[in-house]
Parts: sequence; structure tokens; C-alpha cells
Amino acid sequence: MVAGALAGVAAAGLGLVLLGLPVLVAWLLAPDVEQAWYVMIEVAGGAWLAGQGLPPRIDGVGISLLPYGFGLGACLVLLLAGRWAARASSAARPVEALVVAATGALGYGLSAAVVAGLARAIAVPPTRALATTAVIAAVMMAVGACTAPALRGQTVSRLPAAVRASAAAAGVTLASLIAAGCVLLGAGLLLHAAQVGVLVDLLVDDLSSAILVAGLSVGYLPNLIVWCVAMIVGVGAQAAGVPLEGAAVPAFPPLAALPVDLPGSAALPLLAVAAGMLGGGLLRRRGVTGWPGVLAGLGAAALVGATTVLLVYLSSGSLGTDRLAHVGPHPVMAGAWSAGLALGGILVVAAWPGRAKLARETGSAEGGLDG
Repeated sequence: MVAGALAGVAAAGLGLVLLGLPVLVAWLLAPDVEQAWYVMIEVAGGAWLAGQGLPPRIDGVGISLLPYGFGLGACLVLLLAGRWAARASSAARPVEALVVAATGALGYGLSAAVVAGLARAIAVPPTRALATTAVIAAVMMAVGACTAPALRGQTVSRLPAAVRASAAAAGVTLASLIAAGCVLLGAGLLLHAAQVGVLVDLLVDDLSSAILVAGLSVGYLPNLIVWCVAMIVGVGAQAAGVPLEGAAVPAFPPLAALPVDLPGSAALPLLAVAAGMLGGGLLRRRGVTGWPGVLAGLGAAALVGATTVLLVYLSSGSLGTDRLAHVGPHPVMAGAWSAGLALGGILVVAAWPGRAKLARETGSAEGGLDG
């Protein structure tokens, strides 16, 4: 239990350092330092909390379109912390690993509450910071602890074979969709390089501002990749119901990189079908074909759809009031289309029985006729 608590506090500290160093460097390089040093610490703490789903309030306006790139680093640190804590506490059973993760989550959540209390300018209630970050830490540290080398076999073997097959196919499909989203965002960046350059020149006038703009752009990169995944399945980003290309949005370089007018975009849903076919190929290699393949495909498609809904919901939000009250794709529509297109691709590959199984079924049928 002590190892879990120490791991949670250490994970919080490391996450803060990873974000605090670039902010500190930008503050030191600023040609005209007008802000006190503790203001820069508040900025780092606010970015760390925002990456974990805690929206700040700026001039009384809540900002819920959060840079989840900052949160990915925190999740990775928590995953590694969970593995270390399970090893340090000699956890031999999954239930012991869960206890370690729970104590780590408490330490992490209390650290976040302290940060929220110190960073008063962002107006995040410490109790909310405690609850939200503790849940995130509990999940990530539990995954890390239960997938440690000493416990991985026990954890995975408890899952039914059908669940493992569906989860594996869903993982391959989602990974393929995210990879396609990355490529699509890269294509948009190349297509709109001139517009992005104009916005960068507008926002950057010294090395300090360049560091801050680059850091914020990296923070919002996962959001934009998820938006590109939604575009692949035919659901574009909007601002208060207006397509993003026709909406008045902030002059932010990554937003200009979105491939909203990419040639041939009508064919993008085929990429989702292809991603599903890769998931179906995994099922086929595992021998899960025919009706078992259909059932596993339905489970995988449901997981893909639910995960897409969650990712799109988290990557969207408000940037202000009125026309910026909601910016991003529609989560339910994106989830429904991703599930449907992925299911189509999976069934194309996994629905028909394999040769060996077909031969056995044919042989059984011929034997019955001979009898």
C-alpha cells in the first residue's frame, strides 16, 4: 500500500515537471517578463489539470475543449507507476494489484487537489480535481499493475476467449483508424501549409511565444487526430452546428491544418471499412470464423463504436460562448458510423468459415448422407 501511495504522488510530480519545464523555459526566455514566477507555475498546473478533463474558467467563461495531449503523458506515467508499484509491493494476485492501484489513486488525487488549490486563477475546485484525477489514476494504475509481467497471465486468462477475440479485433481496428487519422491530419497540414504559416507568424514574435504555441499545438494534437477519425467515417467537426470551415473559430495553427476540403474526401469511409477488414483478418488468423466470427465482429464493432463516442466526446467542447459553445464532431453520430463501417469490414473477412472448418462441415454432411 505504501508503494502505491508513493507511486501516485511521484506520478503527479513527474507529470507536473514534464509540463512545467517548457513553461519555465518560456518564462525565462521572455524578453519582457511582466508575470511573476508563480503565475507561470499556475499555468503549468492548469495545463496539467486541463489535460485530465478539468476545464479551467477564464474571465468567468468555462473552456471545456481541453488539450488531451497533456493528459496522455500523465496517463503513460500512471501506467508505468502502476507497474512499478505492483512489482515493489510484490503483488501476486490481481486483487492485490487493485488495492495497490487504489492507494496510488488516492495519493495522485490528493496531489491534484493541492495543485488546484494553489492554482486559483483557473478556478478548478480542489474536490473536483481530487475526484476526477483519482478515477483516472485508479484506472490507469490498475491497468499497469494488472498487466505487470508477474500478473499479466492471470489477468488475461480470466477473460473468456470470445471477449479476448473481440477486444483484439477492436484494438486493431481502432489502431488502424487512428493511424489513418494521423495520415489525414498530415495531409491537411501539407495542403494548408500556407495558412498555418500565416497564423504562426501572427502568434509568434519571439522564442518564448514559439515554445508556448508549439506546446499548446502538441497538446491539442490528439483532439485533432480524433476529429480526423470522425471525418473518415463521414462526421465533420462543427462549431455550434456550423461546419468548421464556415465557422468563426480562433486563429490557432492546428485548426487551420484540418483537411476540411481534401480532394476525394467522399471516399474516406472506405478507410474505416479497410480498418475493419484488418480486425477481421486478426479474427481469421485466430480461427474465429463463421458464426463465431460474426459474433466476435459484433462485439468488436460495439467496442469500436463505444470507444469512438468516448474519444469524440472528450476531444470536443467549448471555447467560449454563443458560436463557440460547442466545437467538434457529434460523438454519437461518429460512434454509430464507425461501428457500422468497421462491422462491414470485419464481416467481409471473418464471416465466412475457414477452409479447415468448411472441410469438416462438408465431411460431416457427406458422412450423414452415406449413413
